[in-house]
Amino acid sequence: MNPLAAAGRGFDRTFAALFAVTLLVLLSIGATLPVLPQYVKGPVGSTDLAVGVVTGAYAITGLAFRPLAGSFADQRGRRPVVIAGTIVTVVASLLYFLPFGVVGLVVARLILGAGEGVVYTASSAWVVDITDPRRRGRIIGLYGLAIWGGLSFGPPIGDALHRAVGYGAVWAFAAAAPLVAAAIAVRIPEPPRPAVVAAPTRNRLFAREALGPGLAMTMATLGYAALAGFIVLHLDARGIDHGASIFTAFALTVVAARVLFGWLPDRFGGVRCAIGAGLLEAAGLLTIALADDLAVALAGAIAVGGAFSLIFPSLVLLVMDRVPPQRRGIAMGTFTACFDLGVGIGAPIAGAAAALGGYGSSFVVAALAAAGASALALTVGRRHRPLAAALPAGAALCLAGFVLMPGQARAADPDCLATTVPAVTRPAEPLRFGITPLAAGSAGASQDAPVPEDRARAIEELRELVPAHRPLVVRLNRMFWSDGTAGIHRYARITDRFAAAGFDVELQVRYHPPEGRAGDMGAWKRYVRRAARILGRRPSVTALTITNEANFDVSPNTSDGSYPGVRKAIVRGILAARHELNSIGREDVELGFSFAWRWLPSSDRRFWEVLGRRSTPRFRRALDYVGLQIYPGLVVPSAIAPGSSAGEATVEALTLLRRCYLPKAGIGRRTDLWVTENGYVTNLGRTERAQRHALASTVEDVHRWSGTLGVTDYRWFNLRDNVSGGPGLFDSVGLLRDDYSRKAAFGAFRRAIRAHGSPSGP
Repeated sequence: MNPLAAAGRGFDRTFAALFAVTLLVLLSIGATLPVLPQYVKGPVGSTDLAVGVVTGAYAITGLAFRPLAGSFADQRGRRPVVIAGTIVTVVASLLYFLPFGVVGLVVARLILGAGEGVVYTASSAWVVDITDPRRRGRIIGLYGLAIWGGLSFGPPIGDALHRAVGYGAVWAFAAAAPLVAAAIAVRIPEPPRPAVVAAPTRNRLFAREALGPGLAMTMATLGYAALAGFIVLHLDARGIDHGASIFTAFALTVVAARVLFGWLPDRFGGVRCAIGAGLLEAAGLLTIALADDLAVALAGAIAVGGAFSLIFPSLVLLVMDRVPPQRRGIAMGTFTACFDLGVGIGAPIAGAAAALGGYGSSFVVAALAAAGASALALTVGRRHRPLAAALPAGAALCLAGFVLMPGQARAADPDCLATTVPAVTRPAEPLRFGITPLAAGSAGASQDAPVPEDRARAIEELRELVPAHRPLVVRLNRMFWSDGTAGIHRYARITDRFAAAGFDVELQVRYHPPEGRAGDMGAWKRYVRRAARILGRRPSVTALTITNEANFDVSPNTSDGSYPGVRKAIVRGILAARHELNSIGREDVELGFSFAWRWLPSSDRRFWEVLGRRSTPRFRRALDYVGLQIYPGLVVPSAIAPGSSAGEATVEALTLLRRCYLPKAGIGRRTDLWVTENGYVTNLGRTERAQRHALASTVEDVHRWSGTLGVTDYRWFNLRDNVSGGPGLFDSVGLLRDDYSRKAAFGAFRRAIRAHGSPSGP
C-alpha cells in the first residue's frame, strides 16, 4: 500500500479498522468515567481519596504493559498484540459486577490498564507504519480521535445508562464494546514487520529517546486525571448540574481542533506547539477551578480540550524523529506509558488535593503541572537535550504544584482539628444581624423553667436594640416535629406577633420526632411541607433552619443529633421545604441547617462524610446556608486561650467549616455561612464586662473575614437570660437580665449592628 496515497485519501481500510478497534475500547473506558466516582462515594461508601485511587489504578498496569506491548509488537507483529489487549479489556469490565468494594474495583482497573495499554501501543505503532512522515503529526492526531471519540461519547452513554437502568447496565456496555473490537481486530490483515535490529539489553523494553517528551506528557496528563476523577464532584459541590457534559465538551474540542488545526505540529514543529498547548491547558484548568456556573466550566473544558488536541501529536513528533522504524513499537510504548504515569500519579494527587483543600484545589495543582509541561518541552526541544538536562525543569514545576497549593489545603487534617486563619482576600460585606428572643434550651434531656416572659417588654427592648435604618431578624427556636401541627400554628402566632412589631422572622423546623417516629422520612417530609406551607405564606418569614445541631447527640432537649435518622432528615427536609416553598411562590425563603461547634472530632468528621454520601445536586442547589452554632469560652473551647480572643476562635471555626468540613459533604462556595447561634455567659464565674468584650471581638472579626469566608449572617443567642445567675449552662447568655434590665453587651451589640449591619433586610 502506498502510504502517501493512503494519507491523501484520509483513511484506508486498515486505518479505519484500527480506528474502530481503539474507539470501541475507549468507549468502554469512557462510559465508566462519570459513573465510577459516584459509585465509589455512593453504594461503595468510600472517600474522595478512594475515588482518585480507583480512577487512576488502571494507569499502573498500563505503565508496566505498554513497554512490553511495544517490544512484543516489534518482535511478534502488531495484530496478535492488539487482539490480546481487547480480550483483556473485556475481562476487566466484567469484574465491575463483583461486589468486592474498593479493592475489587482497583483490581478491575489494574487489569483494564493492561488491556487498554496493549491495544493502544500496538495499534498506534501500526498507524505510524502506514503514515507518510511528512504528515505524521496530522495523521497521529487524527488517529488520536479514536481516543477522544470514546471519551466524548462514552461518558454520556454511561451517564444515560446509569440514570435509566443502573450501574449494571454501564458495566455490561463496558464489556460488550471491546468484545466487538476483538472481532474486528481478527479480520485486519497483519502488516509486514520491519527487521528487528539488535539493541543493547537496556533498551529492549524502553526507548531512552522518548523519556524527555514523555515526562512532559506525564505533567500535562495531570489535568486529564483531575478532569476524569473530580469534575462531576467539583461541579456538584458548586451546585452545577450536568457535570458529565464537561467530558463531552472536552473531547469534542479535541476532535474539532485536530480536524481543523491538526496541521500545526507539522508546520510549526512539535516544540512550539507543545509549549503553547501546555499554557492553554493551564489556563483552562484554572478556569474550571474557579467556575461558578456551567458556561464558565465549559469554557475551561474547551481550552483544556484544545490543548490536548495538540500536545500529544506534538510530543510524538519529537519521539518519532529520533527512533528507527524497528523501534517504533518500543518508542510508542515508552511514550504512552508516560501518559499512564500521569494518570496514575495524577489521580491520587488530585484526590489528595481535593480531600485537603476542596475539589477546586485538584485543578489548581494540575494547572501548575501543565505550565511545567510547557517549560519542560522548551528544555527538551533545545537541541534535543537528553532527559538528564530536562529533568530538573520538570521536577521544579511539579514541586511548585505542591508548594503553591493553598496553605490551608496542605495544613488541614482529616478531623479538621486546627488551621491557620487565612489572609483577608475579599472585602468585608455587611452582615445581616438577628437575635433569639425566646427562652434558651437547657442542655440535657429536659427543659428548665425560665423566669416568665413579659412580651410587651421584650418587644420594647428589641426596638431599642435596632439602630435607625438597620434591620434585625428575630430567630425563633424550639419548634419540634413532636408538637405536630398544633406546634406549627403556635409558632405561626408568635411569628405574627413579631411581624406586627415590624420584625422579619426565621424559624427552626426541628426534627425532634414524636414517640416511635424517628427515622420515618415520609412522616417527617409531610411535617416539613406543612410547616413550610403554613409559615411560608407569612411575608415576614425569611428563612427556615431544617434540623438543629444534627451532629450533637447527647442533649435531646437542644439537639436533633440525639435522634436516629437525623442525617437523612437534613437532606429530605431541605428538599421537601424547597419544593413546598416554590409551589407557593416563596422561592426567596432561605433554607439551611445548623452545626454545633464542636462535639467529638471523629464523629463530626463522620457526620460530614455521611452527609456527603446522602446529598445530591438537587439538595446542594436547594441549600442556601449552613449555620455555625458556637460558644467559645463556654462549650468549645471551654476557655479562651491567653493571647487569643473569642473572635479568633470563631473565625478559626468558620475557616475549618468552609475549607475542611463542607468539602467533605460536597458543599461549595455558593452556599453561605451563617453564625446562627453565638453567645457568652455572665454566670459560672464570667463577668458582664467579659461578655461585652467577647461580643465586640467576635462581630468585628466575623465582619472582617465575611467576604473571604462567605459569611453573610450573625445571630446572637439570646435576648434575655432564662435565670440570671442560675447554674445552667445557658441560663445567662442574654443581653438583658431576667428582669429585662440591660447588660453592657446590649449597647455593644447595638453599636455592632450600626457599624457592620446590612442597610436592607434579607
